[in-house]
Amino acid sequence: MLYAERDGIAPHDDPLVFQVLVRARMMEIVARMSRPGDLRLAERAFMTGMLSKIDVLLGRSLPETLAELPLAAEVRLALCERDGDLGRLLQLCEACERVDEALIQRLCRSTGYSGIAGVVEAEAQAASWAIATTDALRTVSGGETPPRGRAAAAA
Repeated sequence: MLYAERDGIAPHDDPLVFQVLVRARMMEIVARMSRPGDLRLAERAFMTGMLSKIDVLLGRSLPETLAELPLAAEVRLALCERDGDLGRLLQLCEACERVDEALIQRLCRSTGYSGIAGVVEAEAQAASWAIATTDALRTVSGGETPPRGRAAAAA
């Protein structure tokens, strides 16, 4: 996995990995909802989300890091300039992380997405998927899965 152990933190416990997983899945969900038949957009949206913090992971500048990767021009544009369809999807995820409601609304209009309620649902689905993914990584690596729901409240 690209986001391997860093600074002694296993991927399944790393907040950066969780953020990237949520971004990637949320971008994919929003892309599928705004353009239902465009599988290529959904795939590139997921990849863009996965690469959106590669500079932080590697401790290098984003242009320097991306120069070494054979990326589609629209993915590179999204990552470097936050432009194009993928760039707007990435901006939407970043606006959700900052809870910037005005920007979220503006980006929903520009992406043709269904508004804040749809974004909240996409983010919730993405977070649920990211939790399941990190739990699976934890299980594979022999770590314990933390309790959820009532079990967590009782602990």
